[in-house]
This record gives sequence, C-alpha cells and structure tokens, in this order.
Amino acid sequence: MALGHKRNAGFSLVESIVAMAILTMVYMAVFKIFSNQKFAVARVELTTKAIFLSQELMNRVVAKNYDENSEPPWTPTASLGLEGDDVFYDDVDDFAGYSNSSISNFPGFTETARVFYVSTSGSLDDSIFTATDFKKIVVTVTHNEIPPIVLDALISSHY
Repeated sequence: MALGHKRNAGFSLVESIVAMAILTMVYMAVFKIFSNQKFAVARVELTTKAIFLSQELMNRVVAKNYDENSEPPWTPTASLGLEGDDVFYDDVDDFAGYSNSSISNFPGFTETARVFYVSTSGSLDDSIFTATDFKKIVVTVTHNEIPPIVLDALISSHY
C-alpha cells in the first residue's frame, strides 16, 4: 500500500475570507439599490399627494362664482381677495393671495392660490390692472422634498 498525502476537503481560511468579502460587496450593492428605490417611492408618494391637493384646491376655486357682482362692473383689481372680515370664499377672486400650510393629514405641504385679471389681447401670464371678463387662477402646492406642482386655469365671466 502506498503512503500518500492526506488531502483535506473544504476551504482554507484565506478562501473563506475572500468569499465573505465578495459576498459583503454584493450585499452592499443590493442594499443600496433597495434603499434608493425606497427614496424614489417616497418622492412619488409626495408628488401624488401634491397633485391631489392642487387639483382639489383648483376644483374648490373654479366651483365659485366668477365675481361678487353677478354682472359688470367686476371687483376692482386692488380689491381682489377676501372682503373685509369675510371668512367665506364665495367667489373666485376671494382666493387671490390664499395660502394654507396647515393642511389636515398632509404635513409639510403648503398650498397657495393667485387670482388676477388677464386680457385675451396680451399675455395670459401677465396680470393687468383693469377688470376684464377673464381671470387666471394659479394654484401651487409645495413640499421641501419635491418640485412645486403648479396648475393654472383661465375662466370667463360668460360660463
């Protein structure tokens, strides 16, 4: 019978350490992918909430009467916004200068609205100083984690 070297089965200590190092790098890469996805999902959720809030505010504004007066002369530009001690938003221009940062169930969000007269003969983005039959509504919802969501609408006194 020939005497031979006894061969050990298994891995050496160095091979085990190298394998653990490689597995650690793979686990770290996978973890990074999943953690990036977690932040992406959070941003999508915030954006969805901001879109919902902006659409909801726009719907509230356009559902109101065009003006306090049912026919011309319309409210003067300098008087757009809530009238005196009025706390009810009963017409579109009451929302001029509207801002709310205490939205129930939506912490961290702020919603604002601008309402101004525009002329169809000029830029629809520029406020004019005389009352016309057209008002532009700009609704903005902000949160510090996402870009602002801005909706705008042009309404006419001739529904």
